[in-house]
Amino acid sequence: AGLWPAEPAVDTESLGFDEALMIAIHRFMARTPSRLHVVPLEDALMMVEQMNLPGTIDEHPNWRRKLPADTAEIFRRPRLAALVAALRAERPGRAAGQVATSTTDPTGSSRPSAVR
Repeated sequence: AGLWPAEPAVDTESLGFDEALMIAIHRFMARTPSRLHVVPLEDALMMVEQMNLPGTIDEHPNWRRKLPADTAEIFRRPRLAALVAALRAERPGRAAGQVATSTTDPTGSSRPSAVR
């Protein structure tokens, strides 16, 4: 798909997860015909700790973790701006804030023609 080198110059197993790989993954997913692309803030912020550990009750604060900053500060971060710019480039015309038009599917029910 041209998002990551076919023959990287280094051993990719030793690279770990970085911003370039995170953005490449989301660019790839944005190229799919899916009508919805969700980016959890924890992923965009590259938080390592898992939000929920199934099977735990008291051992892990499931669904109670706090983000590292308030949302206004988070959305000013360059990493998030780079991710949003990449997604807009991959999905032109489907940027947030655009109004979805309505269409009728084969069953006759009305639904949005695109999630934007």
